[in-house]
Amino acid sequence: KDDSKSNSNKRSSATGGAVLNLMQSDASIIESAALQVHTLWDGLLQITIYTTLLYKYLGPSVFYGISILLLTIPTNSFTLRILHKLSKHENRARDARSRKTTESLTNMKYLKLQSLTSTFQSQI
Repeated sequence: KDDSKSNSNKRSSATGGAVLNLMQSDASIIESAALQVHTLWDGLLQITIYTTLLYKYLGPSVFYGISILLLTIPTNSFTLRILHKLSKHENRARDARSRKTTESLTNMKYLKLQSLTSTFQSQI
């Protein structure tokens, strides 16, 4: 029961910007998952068809090209890991910017409400 209370407290303390950021991030993840599933079956089909056609016209030398293609997979994996880390960093920065913007707007509304604009304007 304590875990459910702490989870609800965390959810209630999340700002609107943080929630929006999480929703955008989730939508992006779903979009990329759909693209990856499509690429999985479509990519295999294309590789099979193109390899067959190239083998028909060029002969066994096609397999050297396929070996090069397979050797680039670790490089792509490494690059994607770096991009994933950068994406996480970008989301954290976006969330911090959203919080700062919301805080600034709230404070500006407070100054306007309290009619303290002239006091702060003279200090700026």
